[in-house]
Amino acid sequence: MTLITHSCTHSLFCSLCYVSRRCCVYFNLVCLQCLSLILFIVGMSAWSTDETTVTNTYWTYIEDSTNNDIVTYYGLRSAVSEHAGSVPTTHYKFDDCDNVDYCEQCQSAGQTALGMCLLAFFCLCPLVVTTGLRIMKPLDSKWLKLASIVLTSFVLFWSIIAVWNWQSGCVSRAPIDSGTSGYKNGPGYNCVVCNLFWMLLTLYVHVSTSSTIIGDGSANEPLNDQEEEESSEQEESGAYVPAPSGEEKKNEI
Repeated sequence: MTLITHSCTHSLFCSLCYVSRRCCVYFNLVCLQCLSLILFIVGMSAWSTDETTVTNTYWTYIEDSTNNDIVTYYGLRSAVSEHAGSVPTTHYKFDDCDNVDYCEQCQSAGQTALGMCLLAFFCLCPLVVTTGLRIMKPLDSKWLKLASIVLTSFVLFWSIIAVWNWQSGCVSRAPIDSGTSGYKNGPGYNCVVCNLFWMLLTLYVHVSTSSTIIGDGSANEPLNDQEEEESSEQEESGAYVPAPSGEEKKNEI
C-alpha cells in the first residue's frame, strides 16, 4: 500500500514563518496589539485641557446632583460642564475649582491614570515586537516566550491600576444624588478597559503556545505544548505520523 504525503512547497517562506494556525493567530495578535496602542493614545488624550478633546475623550460623564440638565465630562486633568445638548458652559482644571477636596482627589487619580497608561504603553511597544518575532521560525525561543508573558503581565497590571484608581479616587467621590442617573464611563476609560480584555487574550496565547520548533512549518505543527507532547508520544510508540503537505513522497508499507 502506498501513502501519498506532502511537504511545504514554499521552502523559503516556510523556513521563516509557521504556515499554520499558529502563524495566523500571532499575525492577528500583532494587529490587535497595534490597535491597542492607538486605544491607549485615545485614553491618554483626556489629559488635554482643550474643551473639544475633553468632551471627545472623557473618562467619566456625570449628571449634576442638583440639576439634571447639567452634565459634566471629566478628563484626567480638567472637566467640562454644559447644559444637555448645548455648548459647554464651564471648563475648569482640577487644580483650580470650587470643590477643592473633590478636585484634588480627581487630580491625583488623573495623574495616576496617565502614569499607569504611559507605563502600559511603553511595555506594549516591545510586546508588539516580541509577538511579531514569535511568528518567525528561526527566532522563536523559550526566552522570547518568557519575555512576551512578562511584558503582557506588566501591561495588564498597569492598566488595572489605572482604571481601578480612577474609579476609587474620582468617580466614587462624585456628588451624585439617588434621583439622578448617576454616571457612565466615557470613551477614554472604555479604551483602556477594552485593552484589558485584549491583553488577557494575548497572555493566554503566549502561555498556551509552544516555543519548541519541530518539523518544517507545515499545518501539522503543534499549536501548543499538549499537541507537541502527543506528537512525540506517537513517534516513540512507532505510530504513523503524516508527513507535511507539498512535495509528494511515497512510503512503502
